[in-house]
Amino acid sequence: MALNNPYALSFDGVDDYVDCRQKISLSTRTQPFTFKCCVQGSGPIIATNRDGEAIGDARINITNTLGYYHNCLTSAPYLRSAIYSKPLDPLIFYFIVVIADFPNNKITFVVNGDTEEFSFSVNEVTLQARLSIGTHKNYTYDTSYFSGIIDEIGLWNRALTIEEALLCCNKKLRGNEIGLVAYYSCDEDTGNVLIDSTPNCNHGVIYGAARVPGIVNLELGYIDVATVMPVEVKYNSMTLKGNLRGLGDYPQAECYFQYTTDPNFETGIIETLHQALLTPGEFEQTITGLDNSKTYYYRAVATGINL
Repeated sequence: MALNNPYALSFDGVDDYVDCRQKISLSTRTQPFTFKCCVQGSGPIIATNRDGEAIGDARINITNTLGYYHNCLTSAPYLRSAIYSKPLDPLIFYFIVVIADFPNNKITFVVNGDTEEFSFSVNEVTLQARLSIGTHKNYTYDTSYFSGIIDEIGLWNRALTIEEALLCCNKKLRGNEIGLVAYYSCDEDTGNVLIDSTPNCNHGVIYGAARVPGIVNLELGYIDVATVMPVEVKYNSMTLKGNLRGLGDYPQAECYFQYTTDPNFETGIIETLHQALLTPGEFEQTITGLDNSKTYYYRAVATGINL
């Protein structure tokens, strides 16, 4: 059994799937989303399926590579897609994150730490549709199924930053992260219910998919405090403040700040000293030696320590 990962779900590619029942959208021009999972195999990983309604459908699919596909009913081009450029081996496990930032017309793939960004626009507001794992029913009602193993499924109603995606891709979530609408750890050992560990209780019903021992090791310690914000510095020093929102199963957290003059947070990043917190709450640090003619950007960061 893998570290911190007792179970996963295995799909036969014939008729196995999970019906999450709740209606949700993966394809509106006004609502971003982020999806993450650990996967080995090929086929539709997650999809919004037509359910007797005149709506478009969308899916995240892995077949030799990773792709997001959107069937639009009202405006051409009717099939729109973003496809990761590198080939993927169906016999290898991948940590994937798909960030669909539709308000900013882009999709970003994160695959085992590698990132690729694509321009992507959705010109219609697609109605919400039933969410399924391991199957997809397209606009002609043809059904396809996933073959392989899916584990650690998370879905946010916001676009994570690249830094957040890299931080969470191989870590177990708590279920109360900001914007997390569904989290399926797939760690139940019996039964046909796939438990959603968020307060939303969007539990799924398993049809045929089998529980198997977890294969990939997962890390503990994803703590949701990181935000990037502009700070106009008027002095040569300033006090940064952060708020730790919950330790979950992690009895201690290391909290610190990163700051830079780069608004994209890619270069010139300076990290402050780490400090240990045993309980949720605010933390702060004072930094000096700043240039009061520049605008600085900072974020609070925390990592969990499983003692």
